[in-house]
Amino acid sequence: MLIMKMTNYYMSYHESSCIEGRHMKKETWTDSSHWPKEWTELEFKTYPRFPAIELNSNYITSTMSLVEALQGRESLRTSSEEILTFEKLSYILKYSFGLKNITQKNRRYYPSAGARFPLECYILINNCERIEKGIFHYNVLDDTLEILSKGNFREQIEDIFGFEWIRESQAVIFLAAQLGRTIVKYGERGYRFALIEAGHAMQNFCLLSRSVNLSTTTVGGFADHKVSRLLRFSKDKEIPLYSAVIT
Repeated sequence: MLIMKMTNYYMSYHESSCIEGRHMKKETWTDSSHWPKEWTELEFKTYPRFPAIELNSNYITSTMSLVEALQGRESLRTSSEEILTFEKLSYILKYSFGLKNITQKNRRYYPSAGARFPLECYILINNCERIEKGIFHYNVLDDTLEILSKGNFREQIEDIFGFEWIRESQAVIFLAAQLGRTIVKYGERGYRFALIEAGHAMQNFCLLSRSVNLSTTTVGGFADHKVSRLLRFSKDKEIPLYSAVIT
């Protein structure tokens, strides 16, 4: 009975977000000249009154090829001997989630449905050179880490995930989505697109981390509401989707 109930939930969602009755070859919905401004104006979450740390990815280069990074990518739950440096953190954040060009704010290193970019990135740092322990938001416009709260959050991390090995990690990344940015254009199907986008962005993160010899593990299982409370999300506006651990 429980299995049937669970199946009905996800199948009901799938059906409610299906595209019905559209003759794709005849539609002109991709013609952006007729789009309302709500479909083209971009939103960026920032904390202008919070102190911020300027990142710098210019000092990191990797000689590892894409194929080598793909072959070497694996989930590692043991502590790495490789230290998370300020430069490495700057590098993986910039090229995983940042802007390609500050003058073209609708261009990033991963695809997004309709260039709506609902994702926001948060970092819980336990051990990183030159950065104090705490919770940070990655500001893609300025390529900075906005300091949300300083302190040791290892107990909260263990409470959120239920695993001691994550508690002892160097950093935890959370990808969250402000679904309104995508749903305004795509309706219920926007939720699907946000999940797909999180996968694209996180794969960048995994491969870039591997290219600088950082050990990472992606994690989809966490206490959603505890994450939302820790990161102080506005109810029904922003939700956590995905996480990764730098061990």
